[in-house]
Amino acid sequence: MRILLFIFGALYLVGPIVVWLTQRQAANPQLVAYGRDLQDPNFSFLTNVAAQLQAMGFELVGYFGWLGQTTNVNAFIAYLIHRRNGDAAIAVMMATRAGVSGQMVEFATRFVDQSSITTGNSKTPGVYVRPRNKPVYHFPWISDPARLYQLHQQLILRDCLGMPKDIPQPGSEQERLVDGMRREMQDQVAPGILRLDSAANCYRPTLLGAFRMTWKLMFPVKQIIGVARHMKAKSLEKSLTENGIAQPIQPIHPGA
Repeated sequence: MRILLFIFGALYLVGPIVVWLTQRQAANPQLVAYGRDLQDPNFSFLTNVAAQLQAMGFELVGYFGWLGQTTNVNAFIAYLIHRRNGDAAIAVMMATRAGVSGQMVEFATRFVDQSSITTGNSKTPGVYVRPRNKPVYHFPWISDPARLYQLHQQLILRDCLGMPKDIPQPGSEQERLVDGMRREMQDQVAPGILRLDSAANCYRPTLLGAFRMTWKLMFPVKQIIGVARHMKAKSLEKSLTENGIAQPIQPIHPGA
């Protein structure tokens, strides 16, 4: 028992220190564009989800990669815009040297006051502090993009009805994607999770941020958070369903 306690103690102390010393995120994200035709079968998750989203009225902007944005992790993205509804969607594959480490779908809407709302199905607990005007809702058990988009629309109707949307103009979508990543990192400076290293042009975790990032992904904290998160999201889904989410997708136009 003492040995196990020592091992857990060491992991909970050493892990954050390693993250604090090694984790980096580029302050000026650089996207690699792969166009709109991705034939590589290794990325079938992206192409399959993109096809489903296009059938729902989304327009494929393209396939992109964040290469080297985060230490030891590359992200590959299918990025789409629903022009009529003013919403964005991404399918994401996270890859490390060991292979694919995660896949998810997210819908995001930015409003003219620069608040936003995001709905996704990530199975990994978030490690960032979310600003109050930029809530993120996750339903990890929902794999159907249409169902997920229904929930996203219902959340907009519940919390943001009548707020005009800030929609990227044709040709500016890639910059919007980069701007979203940049803002996400900037939002973590005030709560003390990240700090900007101007000399290296990157964001590094603070010591507090390193402990938060590590502990939230370790046993048993990850499992405890996962159960609480699942129960809260299930309750939210039930609430939205009772408010009519079972109906077909309704178009939500900018400013509606």
